[in-house]
Amino acid sequence: MAVTVEKVLDETSWDEFITRFPSAGPFHSRAWIRCFKSDHLVPVYLRFVSNGIPVGGVAGLIVEPRMAILKPIDRRLFFFSGPALASMDRISIGECMQVLNRYAVDQQFTSLISLGRDYPYAYDWGNSRVHLQFMHELIIDLSSSQEQVVIRMRKSIREQARKAERSGLTFHPQQDASTLPQLLNLIANTQLRRMNKSGVSFSPYYIHYLDEKSLRRLSESSIARFFVARRGTEVLCSLLVFTFAKRAYALLIGCSNEGYQLRAPAFVWFNVIRLLKGAGIESLNLAGGNAFAKVSLGAEHRTCTGSVSPYLKGPVLNLLFQTSRWADKFIAPA
Repeated sequence: MAVTVEKVLDETSWDEFITRFPSAGPFHSRAWIRCFKSDHLVPVYLRFVSNGIPVGGVAGLIVEPRMAILKPIDRRLFFFSGPALASMDRISIGECMQVLNRYAVDQQFTSLISLGRDYPYAYDWGNSRVHLQFMHELIIDLSSSQEQVVIRMRKSIREQARKAERSGLTFHPQQDASTLPQLLNLIANTQLRRMNKSGVSFSPYYIHYLDEKSLRRLSESSIARFFVARRGTEVLCSLLVFTFAKRAYALLIGCSNEGYQLRAPAFVWFNVIRLLKGAGIESLNLAGGNAFAKVSLGAEHRTCTGSVSPYLKGPVLNLLFQTSRWADKFIAPA
């Protein structure tokens, strides 16, 4: 079955198109990709076609160099997640990735980067010169009954949620960008608490190209959902989730010291999981991080596959591209 790739010129109908494929998730959505739009990050939407019939699609970014003179040696085609397809078997994904690679060569890109975010599918490239990359994420299966979803949580989570409710905490779903500054303040407290407790630091901008500007755009989009725990009018814990089609991704959570004492995180997670299940979401990705806490919520370890193809040019330009990437580590972004 011959597959070709086509660039979508009218992005306004993208979401309607990509949701035809059950594996579509937040990283395929127009709202997510548009969060990053800038002079150097250009949204791109591609569909895969076989015998005139669309069989899938993928959305990502064209990463242009900050200096035009570097364009021949460092122009990247970047995706946060692999393609959403009608058939998510190893062979179909591998074939589409090879077609995507040929497209990248034809369009004069120096590299093709496809991360494995929320992409728990295996594939390979045959004998192609590609670096496969794997990340481990923790995903809650919400496709079973509400009762089964709750039973998979550890008893301690249910007990903590009840204790928090008895302490006067209330749960509030919100879709309001004004909640973001409060979330960032709570995240700063969580960062300090983790550093004092274990000496481990973390950044809320752990996803490529995510910064405060793109996070603000995300919080204003239709796919962002805030979930907060309050005691009276005071917000003790806040969680940001973005949802698309039947999948959800938990991006950030922060909590105050009082919130930790009152078990606010467990209270928020317990209610969010039940609410998303009731709304028809079938998968909630908790990313990586504290595996014990996330397994307690009923999450399972999943291996997500990504790949990097940096060999799209001749030997000289390939070497210059690799040198450019190495230099990136020592040059602060403008």
